[in-house]
Amino acid sequence: MKKIAPVFLLVLALASCTTAPIKPEQKASLHNIAVVSLMGNELEFTKVGFTVFNNDKFTRETSDWKLDAEIERIATEELKKSSSEIKMVLVPFDRAELFKIYKPADSWGEYASIDRITPELKMKLAQTPVDAVLLVHKQRGEDPIAMTSVYLQGYGVYYRTLPLVDPLMKPYAMFTIVLLDGKTLKPITAKYVRGVSTAFGKTQLSWDEKIKNNLSDQLLSEFKSDINTVIESNLESGLKEMGL
Repeated sequence: MKKIAPVFLLVLALASCTTAPIKPEQKASLHNIAVVSLMGNELEFTKVGFTVFNNDKFTRETSDWKLDAEIERIATEELKKSSSEIKMVLVPFDRAELFKIYKPADSWGEYASIDRITPELKMKLAQTPVDAVLLVHKQRGEDPIAMTSVYLQGYGVYYRTLPLVDPLMKPYAMFTIVLLDGKTLKPITAKYVRGVSTAFGKTQLSWDEKIKNNLSDQLLSEFKSDINTVIESNLESGLKEMGL
């Protein structure tokens, strides 16, 4: 059963940052666009306790969600609605190479950097030229829900515990939408999203007994639905804010 705690009733786009939107004359020059999503197949569960000794996390594989395909579908539909002049182009990128956008675990550097995948982008775009590439990728940032010092990334479920009160549970998605120039690969406009679901809230569900262990198919299905809603809502509004 979902609960919504009034104190923690959050809008879908709790916090975001958008660069200057694309200018109308720039948009008019965009006729062929490739859309690529790199959100991946890993649902992250993060428990934030009263002290760091109470923190915990684990991941769940979600390839059956087909999240990247769904994001690409939504973005494609939104771009087509925004202009009859835009044509979507399928560029045969090596997705394994594109996922190198993320830094390896336990290494230094930016969490996501387009520089890491520039060679793959350039090689495939030389074979299949486009005016722009719309890229959606996971982002990493400080806890936007309870404002702790813990970092979240990608999409997942946040679980916050404190003494003497019910835990707080929230699905979330943190990602960047960036439009790259098809020739230079420089960003034209971008939006960073920290989206938090309005679903759930204070919960009686135990982290150890119902989340980390014995996670039911029904609850996982609810998480999927809520995360999809967060992503779709922010993707649609984000593209509009970017001028697309």
